[in-house]
Amino acid sequence: DRTVNRIQGDLRFEHRRLARLIDAIGESHSAEPRTAPSKPAAADPLSATSELSGRFAQGFEERFRGPREEIKRRLRVHLDRVTGQRVITAAQPLLDIGCGRGEWLELLAEHGLKATGVDLNPVQIEEARAAGLDVHQGDAIAWLGKAADASFSMITAHHLVEHLPFETVVWIAREALRVLAPGGILLFETPNPRNILVSTTGFHMDPTHIRPLPAEVLSTLFDTIGFFPVESRFLHPHEKLPVFLNEHRLDPELANLFFGPQDHAVLGTRPKVAE
Repeated sequence: DRTVNRIQGDLRFEHRRLARLIDAIGESHSAEPRTAPSKPAAADPLSATSELSGRFAQGFEERFRGPREEIKRRLRVHLDRVTGQRVITAAQPLLDIGCGRGEWLELLAEHGLKATGVDLNPVQIEEARAAGLDVHQGDAIAWLGKAADASFSMITAHHLVEHLPFETVVWIAREALRVLAPGGILLFETPNPRNILVSTTGFHMDPTHIRPLPAEVLSTLFDTIGFFPVESRFLHPHEKLPVFLNEHRLDPELANLFFGPQDHAVLGTRPKVAE
């Protein structure tokens, strides 16, 4: 089939392009392999530690993403991977980069799981500390670069990678493979551009978003770096989706395009035996 052959050819090309990009990033940091790449100032409008930028981020998240309890409800979908596959210990805790207000850390604490978080925003870090969470104010990427080999059982980044240049996303994933213990998991959750309302409207509500990252891009990246297995999950369909499907108001394909999963997550496991 010509269409299948074309798609396979495109995927092979993207796989080779990613491999060259990863090699180039590795060579550029060979002298200091644990130093995070520099990021253009234009890509970091929320990296400033001023009170104003912190308040803006806090207010924006509260207004457009949702209150703490709603975010915790959405994050529960990931608990099975945390509690069911690997024991998180004080020696090898979970690291949440870009932890924000700490909803994920709070949810983990409620289940007796050891986790630590890092974020630039002083306002959100203060809120997380007030909730009794183990959080640190600082550059999450620099933090990851300084972490010891095999020091974490899981690394998570919820709605972070869409704020970063793709070269930085590649670097984070590549460095995570070193920092994770064998069998550890890297999880990126990000807006789902397959949802037309997300990709054309919702994504652009946040002025710090750079570009959407489809599941195919992130899963190919994880695979190229060496994570195995790699899993994609499509999450949080709009509450109106069952109405349109059950009452036949829209063709099912159209209903899913507009009201289907609003987020997706890609999870990759560091192999227990090096390939």
